[in-house]
Amino acid sequence: MRLSLKYRIAAMIFLLEAIMMGLVLWQTLGHSFEASREQLTANEQTLLDVLSGISRVALLTEEYADLQPYLENLLNDPRVTRIMLADIQGRVVAGNRPEDVGQAMPALTDHGDYYWRSREISNAAGQLGILAMEFSNAALLKAYHKARNLGLGIAVVGMAIIAIAGVFTGFLLTR
Repeated sequence: MRLSLKYRIAAMIFLLEAIMMGLVLWQTLGHSFEASREQLTANEQTLLDVLSGISRVALLTEEYADLQPYLENLLNDPRVTRIMLADIQGRVVAGNRPEDVGQAMPALTDHGDYYWRSREISNAAGQLGILAMEFSNAALLKAYHKARNLGLGIAVVGMAIIAIAGVFTGFLLTR
């Protein structure tokens, strides 16, 4: 079946618009996701830096109870899911989960949307322990999916408008 000229014009306009919308959406979302990820990584490093200084004092004085309010406060950040501070022997001396304290530091393996960041705690005399924090990507991925769905919705509406305008333009040109 051969399409009339007005429908071929409309199809060509629609195809070009679909390609352009797809490229813009792909580039914009990709760039936005990477920029957000870089910002979150910088924030994670800052959290580790701040908590490392406090942890150093706790490891030197063995006053781990003084560290607990700081750990609990960090859990207000929805990205932080688990925190552990281990001494030089690898024994967890403070953490947000009571069952971790006194146990050997488990292997820090990433899984799914959860990943670990760790920092060696040391002073001039050498290593004192290890601070490990587990983070979640769930909020970032949720925001990405929301932006993607919004972008796709706008693109579909835009392409429908362009398709109607293309048919109308083709109709006017072929009259």
